[in-house]
Amino acid sequence: MVDKANVIFLGWDDPVIDKAVEWLVENMGWDLGSLDVALPGRRVGRLLKQGLARRAGEEKALLIPPHITTAGHLTDRLLLTQGKTAGHTARRVLWAKALMQLGQTSPKGLGLLTPHPPAEGDLAGWMNLSSAVSDLHGKYLAPGRLSFQKVADVVAQRMPGPEAERWSVLVDVQTSYQDELKKHGLVDPHDARLEALASKTLHPKWFSTGNRVVLIGVAQLSHLLRGSLECIEGGVTALVAAPESEAEGFDDMGTLRPGFWGNREIPLSDASWLVGEGPAEQARCVAGVLAGWNDRFGPEQITLGIPDEEVVPYLERRLSGHGLVLRHGTGTELKNTPVYRFLETVVGYLSDQRYSTLAALLRHPLMDGRVPEGAIEAMDDSFNRHLPDQLHESKLTRDGTAVQTAVDGLLKDFLGKPRALSQWASPVRELLHAVYGDRELDPADAKDAEEIRTLSKLGDILGEIDDLGLLESDLPPCTSGEGLGLILDAFQTGVIMPPSEGGAVEMMGWLELALDDAPALVVTGFNDGKVPALPIPNPFLSEPLQTEIGIPGRDERVARDVQALLVMLHSKKEVRLISGRRSADGDPLLPSRLAFHLPESSVSQRVKQWLDPVGKGNAEEGASKGALVVPCRPEPVELKTMSATDFGAYLECPYHWYLSRYLRLSSVEDRARELDAALFGTLAHEVLEQFGVDESVRDSVDEREINASLQQCLKKTAASRFGRRPRPMVRIQIERLGRRLSAFAAVQARHAGEGWRIRHVEWSPEDGGLPFQVDDQPVLIRGKIDRIDVHEDGRWAVIDYKTSSQSPEQAHRKGRINNKAWKNLQLPLYGLLAGELGLEDLPSFGYALLPADLTAVRFDFANWTEEDLEDALEVARVVVRRIRNGDYLSTDGFPRWDRGLGEMAGLGLLAGQEVESNGEMES
Repeated sequence: MVDKANVIFLGWDDPVIDKAVEWLVENMGWDLGSLDVALPGRRVGRLLKQGLARRAGEEKALLIPPHITTAGHLTDRLLLTQGKTAGHTARRVLWAKALMQLGQTSPKGLGLLTPHPPAEGDLAGWMNLSSAVSDLHGKYLAPGRLSFQKVADVVAQRMPGPEAERWSVLVDVQTSYQDELKKHGLVDPHDARLEALASKTLHPKWFSTGNRVVLIGVAQLSHLLRGSLECIEGGVTALVAAPESEAEGFDDMGTLRPGFWGNREIPLSDASWLVGEGPAEQARCVAGVLAGWNDRFGPEQITLGIPDEEVVPYLERRLSGHGLVLRHGTGTELKNTPVYRFLETVVGYLSDQRYSTLAALLRHPLMDGRVPEGAIEAMDDSFNRHLPDQLHESKLTRDGTAVQTAVDGLLKDFLGKPRALSQWASPVRELLHAVYGDRELDPADAKDAEEIRTLSKLGDILGEIDDLGLLESDLPPCTSGEGLGLILDAFQTGVIMPPSEGGAVEMMGWLELALDDAPALVVTGFNDGKVPALPIPNPFLSEPLQTEIGIPGRDERVARDVQALLVMLHSKKEVRLISGRRSADGDPLLPSRLAFHLPESSVSQRVKQWLDPVGKGNAEEGASKGALVVPCRPEPVELKTMSATDFGAYLECPYHWYLSRYLRLSSVEDRARELDAALFGTLAHEVLEQFGVDESVRDSVDEREINASLQQCLKKTAASRFGRRPRPMVRIQIERLGRRLSAFAAVQARHAGEGWRIRHVEWSPEDGGLPFQVDDQPVLIRGKIDRIDVHEDGRWAVIDYKTSSQSPEQAHRKGRINNKAWKNLQLPLYGLLAGELGLEDLPSFGYALLPADLTAVRFDFANWTEEDLEDALEVARVVVRRIRNGDYLSTDGFPRWDRGLGEMAGLGLLAGQEVESNGEMES
């Protein structure tokens, strides 16, 4: 370690925190009480504290620890501000008032700030605009020691015109805002810091000798913090995570010089960089990497870097299957806590009372026990039959209506007229008391402790909202949804730190990975836009203007991340970086540009690696792939009855038949926004059934008459099922079905003209089925035939309606022309059932096809012989025998569209298996 003025180079071949502990103890002893230590994040601060305590224990020394903070909070440890500072919500309220005053006095000026100013009574709109202006001040300008007036002066000189006019308006808005603060005896904390720095007003401790500041691994400083540190003469030391050979890359505060790092080559080997197609494949790569390390590292010696939070659920699911526990080392963001998400669902329901928002609220864990048993299932069933949108138009079941009434009772305090923002704090407390009133939270339980801390933070926010008082005078009232939404805006910032637990793999964001002490690191989401992260845009700051006024931009982010990655690669025993080619939504992604900081001769090979998303190095080699034993009931199947369609389901996949047909399990969701293939087919069947029972028109040979009847049936059926105002996509699908029915009218007219008459519709045997003998043991075959026609010459036809274009032969058989195996037995078994009607001759078996291609609408009959049908019945006997023998646990052919039941079959859980979507339905 070499001293460069007040910059100490720790090197980067060993864990940085270990070297920092060593330096502190050797140079400052065990009494560190006069020391303030700043690090990039809270988690590495915790590591430093643990490292010092461990070293003191080893040497049996009395440690007086330093004050450990983050670089972002160090300014408030240095500067002594004056006055009572306004809280977050108070500042937003006063910025909103300043903007409203501008709208009243200068609509043109307001138009320079936003092309679509909020309406006079739109408090949420004014608060959103105030948030943008407040962030401009607090997150961009104040850290750079800039006021609106300073920026306006620069713009006036360098960018005259509309931009200069805009900044002149912003200066006026800030002046109005500051006047409002003074009126209420408040100061803006950012302004207070700037004033304290201008007058060099420090906390008294910094005038005492011996008090010092140590920066550890702080690669960038805001102008505000740098100026504050400069006020401490000779009292600042920077410990840099780099060797002395890199000294040119750092200034005299130990922060990065961007030009030195921007194009720096990074020694990242091909083996250390993996590519996965999507988040699931990235998680699979992680499991493969961990397995490949062969237990060289315990869970506490491994860190997972997560620049992209989207990958986290996939990691949790994949790695939990390998017995690993994951923990957010940097804490849980408040917006991801159960309390926040519960209130967020309440906002959704209050703001937009749709079926989807009610369902989301009912499914939140905090609603457990507040919904009648079976009510959600009943509502789901109602939803999937009727696809309601607005609640007042939905056909809720009686249970569903009771649920909505119960929910409205719980939210009764939110259902009144608009109020002042401060008056919505009390209803929030009452609501939380209602949902938590009978729950006991145990501070010793990690999850309960997190919830307790979350509720405490929310209590602080509600207290601030309560105290708005005169601050919100002249502001319009807001609805419950708007008020609660504004409370959540104030609540979402910050994190809840987790307790220290052994045996867990830590997940951390990118910025703290370089100083993390784990010897093994796997980073997911190593993609451009995440590493380096994109600058957060502000509507008032163009990139050229940011550069002009000295606000850090892309170059500084690239330099920071290049240096951080070099520290990781040098200080850790193993590093793997994983990039994804697509997001969870399927959007294409780019790899991190840092993966291409290579010698020019190596770039082409790196590009090839990117274009091979699942290369040999990406496989989950060595991971446990133990065979999944699919779950089943201990008692064997008691086969008394089967439907005609059950046989095809068994032939497709025995285990799916067992789950869905025998146990009658199903995957139920409420996310549909249009008719799926099944519901579209059901609608078509209902219309054609109505047509078939209308004796006045069903045997007509007049195409127009038939079409008129079909369209009337469609209109009536659709209105009954989906209401008078169905969803837009559903309306389109109804219109498409109407076109198919029009094409079918012509086909039906020709069919009737050829002598065919409809005899039976939705027909089934009187006793519900017919006994089918298999080895002297009967099985009752059930079925309902869509339609049975009879010809004038006495011939019969068994007909099934289909909204696809697949012929009966294609649907029922597979294989070579002269050796076709049965894969579906529906129509042959319908023929068996129709025997009850006393048919002497073999009927025709066919489909009435109504596909999307209107030219393909037709009757299609199979050319099956008596031998074919007897062969089909023998296959049916084989199916029955196999089921009786317990042969129904094979997952071969499991339909991959059934995600819910697919998990029971292991789809998506074992290496190499992924669940596919059902694809587009034909409608």
